[in-house]
Amino acid sequence: MASDKNHEGLVCQLISTPAGWLGLVAGLRGLREIQLYTASPLALEQIAARFPEAPEGWCEALVEARKQLLEYFAGTRRQFTLPLDWGAMSEFRRCVLQRLQLLPYAAVTTYGQLAREVGSPHGARAVGAAMAANPFVIVVPCHRVVGRGGRMVGYSGGGGVDSKKWLLNFEQEVAAAASLENFNNDAR
Repeated sequence: MASDKNHEGLVCQLISTPAGWLGLVAGLRGLREIQLYTASPLALEQIAARFPEAPEGWCEALVEARKQLLEYFAGTRRQFTLPLDWGAMSEFRRCVLQRLQLLPYAAVTTYGQLAREVGSPHGARAVGAAMAANPFVIVVPCHRVVGRGGRMVGYSGGGGVDSKKWLLNFEQEVAAAASLENFNNDAR
């Protein structure tokens, strides 16, 4: 059987965060997946089901992802510079997710607004489907996308909408603390 170049060299790793367990999979092309789970056994089971050829291990992309994600949860990182493997997704989904990466830290947008920004003004549901299939949670911040009127709807990671709320509250608290610190420094 010929080897599948897309699965060549895949390894996986789990990291514990305040939001839950992050399951990471990476290979020669970079990160293939970052998913949020409520428990480590569930994460290992899900990763093994989707990537049976990915043993636990480390590679350069996973080491850097761990570093940047821990900085994010420490409140010191607002943007990620990780090698993401976009190869396994449609052009529309990639366009939506790459546009979402431009959304500022702690900001929110709606599915409808994001659809308009990618040139699909009636595509809010398609954008929702792209968010549900986001392979790079947190790094591609689908938790920052809310329903019309700011409603908390849909989140496929971790504990669902509760995880989405947690991530948004976390970012807003970090941003507020940084603003207060900047204000105090300017007042001196």
